[in-house]
Amino acid sequence: MPILRSALVIALFYATALTPALAQDSPIPAPVAAMIRSAATLDDGAALDSVLQTAIRTFPNQREALIALANSLAPTPDAPAEPPPGGFFSLSGWQGQIELGGTLNSGNTREKAVATALAVKREADRWKHAAKLTFDFTQSGGVTTKQRLFAAYQLDYKFSDRAYALGVADYEDDSFSGFSNRINLGAGFGYKVLASERYQWNLEAGPGLRLDNIAGGGRDTLVVGRMASRFSWEISDSALFSHDASALIDGGALLESTAALTLKINAALSGKLSYNTRYNTRPPAGIRKTDTTTRASIVYNF
Repeated sequence: MPILRSALVIALFYATALTPALAQDSPIPAPVAAMIRSAATLDDGAALDSVLQTAIRTFPNQREALIALANSLAPTPDAPAEPPPGGFFSLSGWQGQIELGGTLNSGNTREKAVATALAVKREADRWKHAAKLTFDFTQSGGVTTKQRLFAAYQLDYKFSDRAYALGVADYEDDSFSGFSNRINLGAGFGYKVLASERYQWNLEAGPGLRLDNIAGGGRDTLVVGRMASRFSWEISDSALFSHDASALIDGGALLESTAALTLKINAALSGKLSYNTRYNTRPPAGIRKTDTTTRASIVYNF
């Protein structure tokens, strides 16, 4: 900055010596115009105002012409940021991931297994939408040993940066659980216990309603209490650990826990290893209380 001012003083000296009596409509001296143009290109125009004021004090009759020149050279402000995604029903602004895993064995043991999942989310203003769809299928020796479809949707409304209300609905169709299908509906409140760059932990609780369609006929409608925990830890820029847990309590309990480690391959692809445990304290006759699934898969983020 001092160097620029010194150069300006020299330029003004010569300009003054060459033009001792400038008229109002005479052009700006070339050395002065050159210094103003130079100031506009340095440090994003940080020195432009200082150089302009010095020029105006030296050539007060050229004030309007000097200001017009400086305005034409001033840096253009950054364009305004893109507006946030549209309203509640907008289809824009969604993010998500597709997960695919599977095995295929032949020879002495003939077995094939497929595991797929789709998860999407969207935040706009105080609303957050989150939906998930998973499908697991296993066949061994030509006999199906596992077939489960699960779909869930949750809507959050934020009261503050940490507190929110929620509504949730999910549907489960599992041929080997003793139920034809199950529907869970719930509402409640959630709170972000941890909300830092590397750690996120949400706790949720509220009442709910569970509709059980029992295999072979019959239906149970139960009022339940619902609790959930969602924890994530960004171990590094390329590694993420997560743990989701939920409980539906109605005298008995239906508990579920999923721990996962995700390793980033590139911006779009990741590898994921997860372990899921489901525990029912009162399963239908002939059904075990505990069911576990270990899954290795590739994840595509979009």
